[in-house]
Amino acid sequence: MENSTIFKQNFAGSSINFHQVATGGSVQYDQVIPNFVCKHVRTFCDDITKVSRIIKNSSDSKSPMDPMVPVAIEGFAAVVMVDVSGYSKLSATLAELGPVGAEILGKTMKGYLDKIIHIILLHGGDIYKFAGDAVVFYWKMEKTDPMFLDDNRRGELVLKASHCCLDLLTKLGTYDINIQDCDTKVLRIHLGIGAGKIYDVHIGDLGRWEHFVASDAVNQLAHVLDLAKAGELAMSHQALKWFSTVMDIGTVTIGNYDKRCIILSGLEHARRKVPPPTPTDFDDLLLWEIQVGGLNHEYYKRFIAHSALFKLQADLNQSRLFQLESSLTELMSLSELRQVTTMFIRVGSLFNWETADVLVDAQAAMKIVQKALNRFEGSLRQFHVDDKGASILSFFGLPPLAHENDSVYGIKAAIEIMDGFKDLFDEFSIGLTTGVVSIGGVGNAIRTEYAVMGDSINMAARLMFLPDAQNSILCDETSYNLSEREFVFEKLGEAKVKGKIRPIQIFRPKSIVPESSKPNRAKVDGNEIVLLGRAKEKKAIHDALNSLRSKVEIPKIIMTQSEGGQGLSSLVKFTQIESLKYNCFSCMGSAVETERSTPYYVFRDILCELLSLIDEGNVVNNVLTLKGKSVSQTAVISEYPTVSPSKVVIIQNSHPKLKITDRIQIMLPKEHEKIPNPSEGKRFSLTDSSTNKTSILTPQIHLNRAKSKNFLPILKIGDKPPNSNYDDSPITPPLSQIPVIEESYTIVESDTHESLSFNKLRDKFMSVLSGNDAHTSMSTLASELEDRTRQILQKVNEGAQLTSLFNLILPFDFAEAECIAQLQGKVRTKELQELVRRVINYVAETNALVLIFHEAQWMDISSWEFLCDIAHFCPKVMVCVFSRPMKYFESEDTKSYLSKLKRSSRAVVFFMEGLNPAETQELIIHTWQGSSVRSVSPKIVESIYKRTNGNPLFVKSLVVALRESGKWRVSDQGDLQTVDGDFDFEQVVLGNDLQSIIVAQFDRLDRYFQLFLKVASVLGQRFLLEDVMYFLSDMTGFSERFDRKNISSLLKNIEQMDGYGYLQSMESEQEGHFFNFKSAVVRKGIYSMMVKSQRQQLHLNIALYYEKLLNDSNRHRLLVPLYEHFIETDDRQNRKKLTYLEAVAHLYFEKHSMPDAIKHYVLLLNTVELLVMVHGLALLFKKLQIAAWHRELGEAYFSRMDIDNAELHLLQSLTLVGHPFPMSSLKLTFGIRRERSLRSKYSVSGLGDSFKNLKRDQTENIVNNLSVNSAIPLVERMSLVGLENIKNSIGVKSGFALNISSSPVLNTLSKSQNPIFEEGKDELHIVRQILLTLSQLYIMQEKPKHHKYSVMKGLNISEKFQKDSIYAKFLAFAGSAFWTMEMRRSAALRYLDAADRHDRRSDPNASASIVSCQAQTLFLMGDWASSYQRFELLLQLGSITGDFNVLSEALRMRSLLNMHRTSLSVAIVIAKTLYTSSNQEENWEGKFWGLFMTLSSKLASDDSDQIDDVFAQLKYLWNSVSDLELRKMNPSFHICYLAVVAEAESRMLKKLSTPLVFLMSEIEKFLVKVTAQNFMAIVGLLNLSNVLIETIESNLNSYQKTDLRKIFVTCKKIAKILRNIQVCSLSLIVRYLFKGIRFLIKSESKQHSLKQWKKALILMSPEFIFLRGYLNSLIARYSPENSLDRSISGKEALNILQKIGAMHEFKKVKKLLLEKG
Repeated sequence: MENSTIFKQNFAGSSINFHQVATGGSVQYDQVIPNFVCKHVRTFCDDITKVSRIIKNSSDSKSPMDPMVPVAIEGFAAVVMVDVSGYSKLSATLAELGPVGAEILGKTMKGYLDKIIHIILLHGGDIYKFAGDAVVFYWKMEKTDPMFLDDNRRGELVLKASHCCLDLLTKLGTYDINIQDCDTKVLRIHLGIGAGKIYDVHIGDLGRWEHFVASDAVNQLAHVLDLAKAGELAMSHQALKWFSTVMDIGTVTIGNYDKRCIILSGLEHARRKVPPPTPTDFDDLLLWEIQVGGLNHEYYKRFIAHSALFKLQADLNQSRLFQLESSLTELMSLSELRQVTTMFIRVGSLFNWETADVLVDAQAAMKIVQKALNRFEGSLRQFHVDDKGASILSFFGLPPLAHENDSVYGIKAAIEIMDGFKDLFDEFSIGLTTGVVSIGGVGNAIRTEYAVMGDSINMAARLMFLPDAQNSILCDETSYNLSEREFVFEKLGEAKVKGKIRPIQIFRPKSIVPESSKPNRAKVDGNEIVLLGRAKEKKAIHDALNSLRSKVEIPKIIMTQSEGGQGLSSLVKFTQIESLKYNCFSCMGSAVETERSTPYYVFRDILCELLSLIDEGNVVNNVLTLKGKSVSQTAVISEYPTVSPSKVVIIQNSHPKLKITDRIQIMLPKEHEKIPNPSEGKRFSLTDSSTNKTSILTPQIHLNRAKSKNFLPILKIGDKPPNSNYDDSPITPPLSQIPVIEESYTIVESDTHESLSFNKLRDKFMSVLSGNDAHTSMSTLASELEDRTRQILQKVNEGAQLTSLFNLILPFDFAEAECIAQLQGKVRTKELQELVRRVINYVAETNALVLIFHEAQWMDISSWEFLCDIAHFCPKVMVCVFSRPMKYFESEDTKSYLSKLKRSSRAVVFFMEGLNPAETQELIIHTWQGSSVRSVSPKIVESIYKRTNGNPLFVKSLVVALRESGKWRVSDQGDLQTVDGDFDFEQVVLGNDLQSIIVAQFDRLDRYFQLFLKVASVLGQRFLLEDVMYFLSDMTGFSERFDRKNISSLLKNIEQMDGYGYLQSMESEQEGHFFNFKSAVVRKGIYSMMVKSQRQQLHLNIALYYEKLLNDSNRHRLLVPLYEHFIETDDRQNRKKLTYLEAVAHLYFEKHSMPDAIKHYVLLLNTVELLVMVHGLALLFKKLQIAAWHRELGEAYFSRMDIDNAELHLLQSLTLVGHPFPMSSLKLTFGIRRERSLRSKYSVSGLGDSFKNLKRDQTENIVNNLSVNSAIPLVERMSLVGLENIKNSIGVKSGFALNISSSPVLNTLSKSQNPIFEEGKDELHIVRQILLTLSQLYIMQEKPKHHKYSVMKGLNISEKFQKDSIYAKFLAFAGSAFWTMEMRRSAALRYLDAADRHDRRSDPNASASIVSCQAQTLFLMGDWASSYQRFELLLQLGSITGDFNVLSEALRMRSLLNMHRTSLSVAIVIAKTLYTSSNQEENWEGKFWGLFMTLSSKLASDDSDQIDDVFAQLKYLWNSVSDLELRKMNPSFHICYLAVVAEAESRMLKKLSTPLVFLMSEIEKFLVKVTAQNFMAIVGLLNLSNVLIETIESNLNSYQKTDLRKIFVTCKKIAKILRNIQVCSLSLIVRYLFKGIRFLIKSESKQHSLKQWKKALILMSPEFIFLRGYLNSLIARYSPENSLDRSISGKEALNILQKIGAMHEFKKVKKLLLEKG
């Protein structure tokens, strides 16, 4: 292949002309060229030019240098080499860091060499070689000079060299470097001076010439330089001889002296022997001028490496992109990283330049090397000669000559060179290595060079000098690994080389088959869908589509993951195409890395496509048929019950303060209708197992909406999903159906002449928004789009006013209805999800709908939550999720949702790996376009498969590379073979490094398209075309190829330039036209080519661009990408990094994305702390601002239940604002007293102080006021009236698991530009917010004093503010504290009532906290009826907020209260719902209480159905917790578990697994720790009492007296402990219960037991119905026969127990009464 093929293409073809002016600057290409050659070469070329002009005017047209005639020009020179000490060690150390190390090395050395070059040029030195870390320069005069033999003139040259060297040592003798984790901290230089005869040698061939200096003066350098230590200058004795002609040696400072050289230390006191020359006599003092233009420039270029010319031209093109100044110095700062193969050649005989044949031999060597380099597309770097002979350095892989297999090409070239040298030279050696190097400029505006630096270059030189390299080739391990299939190697073992601590492996390539071919490029069609193989994935998709189409069974959720390059995008396209074939409708959304923080971004396209489908469909008889594709009604088999119109119950709900009547329709199934259960046969179904009917306790509610302005509406829930099994369903059905308020709208038809579809309106709107359509009115179009969307919603029986909910997903900014405008935060989010879900279910009812989620690893947490919601509540929809593996997921929450979805019973999970060999062959045939290939040689398939492991992207790349190699043929039978039939294919196929393939392909692309890809790679995996064009469109030459105004032409040009199919064009979207890199590997490969400084500059450019665009409307979308680009910039942007880090942290906090908020706030605080520590920037941020950070971080931790970290940061925030929390016991006591004293100044409006003396009936009025007559929101009022008639309605929607009832209200101090702190805001507002959170935190930590102080201080501070929801919450907490800590009933009720009246109902989270306090306090007081009412309300608030902790608490307490007040069967259903919901949320506590309440209720009701399963699941759940977690757990869990398990065992197994004595001891141990907040432990004691009664009645006699004594004592202790928990009224009753049991155990008179139980009945609230029945049962069973107590108590027990369904005790009493007559 010809070296010039690609080179000419880039320089003469599509690239800019050599004489073209660089973009945006004054530096021109021809202006820069002279700087790359030394002064001698310029003079040499200028002389050739003069001769050429003479010849041109004569008859002989042949150029004097065509071809090059080798020339050796004699002269005299003082030659100097400056070498950097420590470079080898530094390069070896940095090599261990990989590409980053090469970049650091290049940057470090450039800084040092630039300074060295500057000083050399100031002293008039002519730099003729850059040799890695060394620079060689000289002062000379040629033999033709009249003064050539003048000793003084020669001495002056040496003197000039000496002055220059000493200046270098003085200024740059040591050079400090600061590289992290690098032992080398200082670089130093040492120098050598030689003087004498030299030859300026010029040799060359094939358009590439080389200049070097040889002979005596150069040979001296090798000796003297070795003798000079770091920081020293050595001068040869020959140089000293000439030096002494002009200087008095006796006055020169000499450091050391031997027979080879002297160490010259200084010339401060030196005296001259002769006067200094005048400038006219010594014109070398003048710097040469740069002359632009002329034939001489063409000669200059022949002395410059082709790769350097290419890079120069590329750098001129991209200088504006990186915002460089128009100077050569700035231009040289552009560097890049490449993996290259380095070849060092040494020819030992080329050192004696006094012989006649040496010039001929040098030219012959040059020809052999150049021929091999030209053949294998290598780059000659330099030809250098010293006393050891000639050293020739060349590279394979420098742009534009990079290949997929540069190591193979390098070895092939080395073998060819070796074969050529064997006949010419007796002594030569070749060293070859492969590694990452830095390619960048060094120098200044006078002399510059592109330097290639890296450890692998040093190692090639080391290998070249090893003995084993004599007349042979040695290569390193990397080169061997990359080319082991191409050659036969001899493994030579290890060798010790300079610069490496450990020996390295060396290899000798033995055989190779030379090859020579012309490239024949073939383009891979990137737009064609190629999906070969993937049989399992295809079958799963077909099966799911069949299920979807037939409606016979629920379609599976297809979840597919893969690494890059495996064809995931092709599988997505396949799914879309197959959906069409199956007459299904697919809606697809793709997540984007840069939008990973944008809520619901992936749903944008899905929602638009869904609305478009509905818009184009037809509705007949309330059935939607999508256009062109309808599902036959006869084929629809519904999984849902049909609701009979005759079974609709109408409930009228009116309220004095309401001006409307709300109709609630409760639709119940017919008795004969059965509900198919998708999980039939599984245990623990929520359906009635005996009849397989839906329980009337779980009705569906459809609502007629009416207009209201009072409160937040909850939107209607759609069809009820299939019943889920207790232990299998990860996602629960809805928990509560709440009446909805709807505003009526009149749809105004568009006044345009043509009624456009939603799809066309959307496209037109986005066109106007992006500025592509300036003729259409934005307001008119927006109005039309809004009207169309309203019509679409009405088409599916949704309210038109709900349109504005779509603003959370779509960028249309629809006008908001008044009721929607009130929705905030999670409430609005929940309503949006409800609406979209209903629309999806409506469409899916009669149409086959497929939802596709692509690149799911970039989905935000809200999208994942919604996806899981859809996966469960939309069972008629087929869901496909495509993503990278879990390691690509950044958030732990998204990983959790992914895992949850995988565990779903519907999920089918695949991980795409490489193709098998047969599939690989199919892909080879498909990729090989343009030929009739029907089969592939097994050798080719095997070789490609070994290299690629079946990765489709890699396979395609290798096939293209094979085709370009030309070493192939197609047989008559269509079999693809190697060119020689039996030729070993492994010698043809290129490399096995995908990164190398990408780099090689990249170099072959149009240079402007390369810039396009570089910018795109920095923007991200998915990028907006307009963003790229912003940076490139005004560059000279770019606009001609990329017409920004003509989008179709622009897209076509991009497609044509993208010869390797790197990009995938996406359909025009709302923001514009997007492209995707087809593979993350491609994007990373292009991104990695740029060095860090270039990437930083591009990131800065993009960040500044986004900063200009940033405003309030796009803040949620641009802020995170803006910060992420700033974070990639250099340290000069640290202030902005902090500014936007703060903004991003607060943004995540606002979005309730707490893991991200924590991550960024921790980073912010750590960074600021480091800055203060290192730089002393104490005033960088104000204390109040930092306090706000700590507050939000503490609240974020608290929302995640990380109590310790939450407390730490909240207390730190208090300290910063000057209100430290008193942590010592003494300070806390005085603090509480102080706050109580301050509290006495304020009165709670309402009942006032007279409330303390109220009687019980007056207190009940207050409770009624709390429960019904308070200023309750409209939705609550409706619920309180309606739910009395539908008490058993218990369905609740699942929500985001954010503990808002026990977490702070996330308020911000400012809506201004500073997201957290606004100057002038009182720090007291921060203090009360912190105290609010701390008060809840200390309840959880069971620190009553800390809680009390927080509440009192917070309440006192809040008196200074408006009476808002924070004030109301403090009142509620204070009311609860008055009862739980002081048992002041009247004060507690007064504060709770005040809290209810001050709750503005604007924040449902705050309302939930207040209602929770009220409900729990009323429960503790024993007012269970009022408590139940409040828990009903809490359930609805939990449904509004989506807070599962609120829902869990409400369900738990409703189940408990139903068990003790109304019906055990209702308690069981509610408990099952609690478990199912908790299973979905993976909430252990909720699952525990659900199972505990279910098992307790079943034991009490004597319900044996599935009781074994419940018992087993409870034990399994308990055993799933580690011992450490159990020790930290609330004592109520231990007591309830031990007690209910013991009761179940005694009932079912008739034997306890834990001895009763030990069981009692364990429970007593945990009971000591119980407080009022752990009142569920008292409920567990009821189970224990049943165990004791069962034991007493059955086998008490089997116990020894010592054991009975222990049980007796434990019962006594339990009764005593319960006396200290009288804050819970239930504890008093249970205390008397155990006192009675104690007497039974002691076998004393039963009268003592009866006396205790009767006392309990007297003190018991009438609402403790179950306990009343239970105690009457005990009294009846242990009263004397025929006694009045037995009769009365027995009858009352039967009545109560039968009423609530407590059949176990009922049967005992009934049997007792029947037996005794």
